[in-house]
Amino acid sequence: MKDSDQMEEEEIDTISEKIAVGAIKYAFLKITVGRDIVFDIEKSISFDGDTGPYLMYVYSRCNSILKEANFEATSTVCISTCTENPVTRSLFSWVSRYKGVLLDSAVDYSPSTLTQYLFNLGQSFNSFYQNVRVVDASDEERDTLLVLVKATMIVMKDGLSKLGIGVVERM
Repeated sequence: MKDSDQMEEEEIDTISEKIAVGAIKYAFLKITVGRDIVFDIEKSISFDGDTGPYLMYVYSRCNSILKEANFEATSTVCISTCTENPVTRSLFSWVSRYKGVLLDSAVDYSPSTLTQYLFNLGQSFNSFYQNVRVVDASDEERDTLLVLVKATMIVMKDGLSKLGIGVVERM
């Protein structure tokens, strides 16, 4: 086996382990305190729905968009150029709620509050991804959209980190 093949295999093993551990942690943390826990391994490892792998995929998708666009952070952007689109406005709204949700989750000792928020953020991002051409947008709009993608990625990574779940750069 070549060194590069071995490196690729090791990377796949590392990514797979992170996804599996994240799936199990998320499956338990999303349950509201006081409710019965029913663990279904098949549902927890799915890349669709309210699962850890789904949220990790959202992070990974954000990362790939930023790499494809060769994005470097800008100092200022004009948000009003993009808020006419309801899908974009919705994602801005979800991103802006993060600190309040994080505080509520901590004060109430309720990780499920944070998991529900991250799932809703992920759904909003996926709707955005399906309906908005970020990389092909005009220059001014493109920078704002890329900042929104970066903000989503940061919130997703931080939120998952608060739950003890790592992210993977690519899937």
